[in-house]
Parts: sequence; structure tokens; C-alpha cells
Amino acid sequence: MAAINALSSRAVLMKNGGIDFDGPAVDATRRFYAESVDEGKYGGNLLDYARQGNGKARFSSISIQPLGPEGEPVEVAYPGCDLSIDCEIECRADIADTNLSIILYDMNGYRVLDANMDQVGESLSLEAGQTARAQFLLKDVLLRPGSYFVGLWVGRHNMESIDFVEHAATF
Repeated sequence: MAAINALSSRAVLMKNGGIDFDGPAVDATRRFYAESVDEGKYGGNLLDYARQGNGKARFSSISIQPLGPEGEPVEVAYPGCDLSIDCEIECRADIADTNLSIILYDMNGYRVLDANMDQVGESLSLEAGQTARAQFLLKDVLLRPGSYFVGLWVGRHNMESIDFVEHAATF
């Protein structure tokens, strides 16, 4: 989506075989993201979400909790708050030494933050049938006011993408 905004001045959104929107690319991408992530606000079940990857494991849920200065849950994320992002992944085939990543995008599709297990020197290994839960605690997240969406990825860089849910949740 960021490439569409960078390379195009105008975009058309299609829905049910007809034109749903025709206008500035920035407005089209905002509208696309707003419609595609609305159901996933602050998280939920991911099993029926669109995804890419080889399917050896699948993200099954995500939960986002904004936190205040003392670590207390707050209702709405705000610039400078902490974010606790929990996800669950179900393994369908053995995976070893994989990286799990969360990606925050703004509503124009620009990647603004990436946090992953490699950054702390850890990796994920599971056997078929196992379930794992990962928690990311992002401290003092300095994002501009607005809507953001969260993507989830697990795999091995430059080798395989096991599961990628681009629009897992929004906040």
C-alpha cells in the first residue's frame, strides 16, 4: 500500500464487481485499510483471516492492550503509552529456529515499527500440535495520533515465510 501511495496519485477500489471508490491514492488506501481491519480492533480470533505462508504454523489470536505510565490497562492507546501485544500460534508441522515479528503500519500502509524475537536473541521452535504464546511489550510508543494496524509474521528470513497475517488488528 505504501508503494501505491508513493507511485500513484489516483486509485480505484473495486467491490462486488463494481467501482466502490475512485479518487486520490492516499484516500483509497486509508479506506481500504479502514474497511479491512475494522473487525479486528484490539484483536481477536485470527484463524479465518487472510494470510500468506507455507502453513506449517498459523497465528490463532492477537490481543492488544494499551498501558498507562504505571503499567495499568487504559481504554485507548495514546502517543507515549506502552503497548502489550500478545499473540498465539498453533504449530501444524515441526518448525525450528524461526523468528516471530510484529509490524505496526500507519493507515497509509507505511511500516512504522517492527519488533521481533531476533532483536532479543531468541527464536521459536515448536513441534506439530504445540501451541505457543508470545508477548511483546513496546515501551513509550511515540506514534502520532491516528489509527494503526498490526501485522504478524513468523518464518526464517530469506528462507521461508511460515505465516503472515498483514491485518491482524487495529488500534
